[in-house]
Parts: sequence; structure tokens; C-alpha cells
Amino acid sequence: MKHYRSLPTAVYRAEQRLEVVTAAWGRDEGTTLDDIARDHGISVALVSKLQRLAREALVPKPPGPKPKPAAVVVETARPPRGAARGLSLGDDRVGALICTLAVHNGSLRGTQTVFKALGHTPPSRDALVDFLDRAGRAAGRLLLRAREQLHARLECLAGDDIFFHRTPIKVLIEPVSGALLHVLRWPWHTAEDWALMLEPWTALRLLVSDLGTDLVGAAALRKIHHQADFFHERAWWTEKVFEPLSCRESRRAHFAHACWDRATRPIGPGRRMSEAKVALADARRADAEEDFFQAVRVEELAMSLFEPLSPEGRRWTDARTDDLMAEIEREAALLPSFYAARVWRHLHRHRSRWNAHRVMWSGIEVRVRPGSDWSRERVLDATVSLHHAARRLACAQEWPVMRAAQQEQAGLHAALADACENLNEVRAAVASLLDQPRRSSSLVEALNSRLRVLQMVHRNVPDSRLSLMALAWNLTARVEGRRRGPSPFARLGIDFADDRRPWYEVLLEEMNAS
Repeated sequence: MKHYRSLPTAVYRAEQRLEVVTAAWGRDEGTTLDDIARDHGISVALVSKLQRLAREALVPKPPGPKPKPAAVVVETARPPRGAARGLSLGDDRVGALICTLAVHNGSLRGTQTVFKALGHTPPSRDALVDFLDRAGRAAGRLLLRAREQLHARLECLAGDDIFFHRTPIKVLIEPVSGALLHVLRWPWHTAEDWALMLEPWTALRLLVSDLGTDLVGAAALRKIHHQADFFHERAWWTEKVFEPLSCRESRRAHFAHACWDRATRPIGPGRRMSEAKVALADARRADAEEDFFQAVRVEELAMSLFEPLSPEGRRWTDARTDDLMAEIEREAALLPSFYAARVWRHLHRHRSRWNAHRVMWSGIEVRVRPGSDWSRERVLDATVSLHHAARRLACAQEWPVMRAAQQEQAGLHAALADACENLNEVRAAVASLLDQPRRSSSLVEALNSRLRVLQMVHRNVPDSRLSLMALAWNLTARVEGRRRGPSPFARLGIDFADDRRPWYEVLLEEMNAS
């Protein structure tokens, strides 16, 4: 019987082969390889083979990765009539196919399967990896070229971290166009790291993100305004306030139901519940329900700070913000003491970040005509009123309402044209702030949902693949949703953004040029 401490058979065989090699290398002049082979009961060829393997194992290998083939010719098994007999990775059609499959999370094996289905001999995995790596580096160069054109122009950015195997990947997005400006694996997530990423953006005035200490600290280091993220703030109210209060109300409702059951059932075990105890249990349930709806009212007031205009439809001022904060505190004080304290601490800790988006109004250039008695603030307020009149006119269902909106719009437009030289630019900037408020970085979460699939398909996702995904994101025109229309880079006026051709043609042109 084999002892449990005995070594595997492979170990003994390895020791025997090591004895053969030692004997062959340490033999004297009178001993030949035939003698060693005869002593160990093996052939002379095996002795020579063991010597060669031992010699190769002792020779140090050259540093760096193994050399990869520059190109692999992909030949068709049965080429169609009139077609070329072979395709190479230098062919733009093949490159376009590989890049398209890559950004749609196609695996290497899946890409090879597509080539087989098309009747071609598939490239090797090493050739595919090498081609995608070159494509990713070319995409990175194009992204850098775009950032250099935008560093001195963009005043608002949204940022967040996504994680691949607990490794943070920093993402910067322009919140209006949805352009993915930077996606980079970065092993640290401190305030200094984010401040370093934001340093090249010289025109930056507002950073939109969650309330993580790294992003909040980076805004302080860069001395820019920080806007709390609307998406994460709604999630905070749900997790910290609504869910606990809902569970509290459910428990009390269950207990009140049990009290009613014990008080009204004609038969069954246990003593009957008195009327006073039933009334007390039902009152506690009603109080818990009222606390929940009171929290909803407080949350609605707090969320109004994220709106581009005040509840009265006017531009925010410091006084109006303070008044609304005081109203929120009064309503929050009606909650149970534990939740009232939690809401109060949260509101006051980030008091300056709830409607920091209003700082974008100061970046609107208003050129008042010489001799006009209008001020810059009056022009902006009148432009807001003109925007409201245009909305009422578009939504009007009755003629008197429509006629009143038309007259108001015509009067405001005439007055503004006499007072402002660049009225069209001011109207476009005001409409952008009202229709697309700078208050949310949730678009990063949409990108995260796409990159998660990429991470599941591929064991390792290099930075070059992230750059490839980012370029496809930025050069693809949107066909649905609120941002349907030109691609993000085309909206920002990037010089190589051409929606008349697919994104992979832009990429292949860059690869061929390099």
C-alpha cells in the first residue's frame, strides 16, 4: 500500500533524469554516452535530449515579451469569384471588422469565429492582440489631440471612479455633450490624484461629482466650485432616510394589524386586546407613516436646490438659497430626532455644493450696447423671461394664452435687441443652462455598465482597450435619447470628428498615418 507521505512518481522520474544529466556532464574521458545509457537502461538519444533540455533551462532568456508577428495573412478557403485570394490585417476592411467587434465586447475567440463564418482563415490570437494594441494606442493619440483642443475651453467637467478588480479607473466627462475626455487606470484615489488630472483644464470653473473625499478635496485644491451629483444624492436619501423610515412604518403597521386581529377575532388562543391598546398601536403606525411623507417633503425641498432656477422661476441668489435652506431645516426638525439630526448634518456639511451650478451664469459673456441703461444682470433676467415665454408659446392650447405669450416674447426680444449686442449667444448659453443643468455625473455610470461587460469578456483590459472604447463612444452619432444627433466630439467641434464616416475609419486613418 502506498504511504500517504510518499512522493509522486513524477518526482522520482525527475530525480532519475537529473542523475542521467549529472552523469553525462561529469563523466571522465573513458566513459561514453553509450555507457551511461546502458547503466540507466535508456537510449543514447534520450541522454542527448536530456542534456539539451537542461542546457536550455540554464541559459537566461532575453528580457521583455516574446516577439509577435507583424502581420498575418488571412486567406480564404474558397474565395468567391473575382475576389482577392487573401486578406491581411493591413486591409482596412479587416481592421474595421476587428475594431467593431472589439468595441461591442467581442472576445478573441468570437472574432476568430466570425472570420470562419465569413469563409476566411482567422488570424492568430497574438496577431489580434497586437492589432488591437496598436489600435488602442492610436485611439489614445486621438483622445490626447482632442483634449489639447478643449483644455482652454471647457468650464464644467463631471468625474467619477469606476473599479476593475478593485483598481480605480478615473473617468472625466463633459456633461452636456457626453464626451468621454479621459479614461485612465490609476491605482490611487486621493485628492492630489484628482487634482493632478484636473490641472491641465485651465478654464475649469465647476466640477460635478459625488461627495467622495477625493473629489471634494480635489476641487478645494484646484480652487474651483464643486457641485454635488444629483444621482448620488437621490440615492443617499433613499438609503439613509426613506428605507429606514419605510421599515419602521412596516413594523408598526404589522404590529397594529396583529392588535386588530387579537381585538376582533371571536375565538382563538390568547387574551383579547383592549380598545385603548389598539388605538395606541394604530396611532403609532399613523405617526410613522406621517414621518415618512414628511421626509419626502423635505427631500423635495432639498432637490429643488439642484434645479437651474428657484421655485419662483428666477435665477438663484445667495439670499434665496439661504431662505430655502432655513425652510428645509424647519421641515426636517419635524422628523424623529435621529433622522432630523442625520439630515441636518448632511445638509450643513455640504451646504455650498447643493446649487453650486449657478456659478456657470457668471461665465456667460454679455455685451451691453453703449448708452444702454441695462445692466448685465437685467439682461440675463430678461433672457430667462424670454425663454419662459417661448416655452409657454410652444405648450399653449388656447388662443388667449398663445397670443399673450407671443406679445410677451416679441416685447422682450425687441428690448433685449436694443440693450445687448450678442443676444443670440446669450440666448443659446441661457437655454443650455436651463435645459441641461450641470448637476449630474450619472453618465459615468452609463459608461460603467458598458465597461463591466468588457471586463467580463476579457480577463485583462489594458489601457489601450479603454482608449479604443472611449474613441468609439466619442465619434458615434446618437440615434435616440436626449442627446440624439451629432457625436459628442462633433458637438464640441473637434477637428477630426466627422460624422459622415464611421469612427473606425478615423481610427484606421490615424493608424496608417503613424
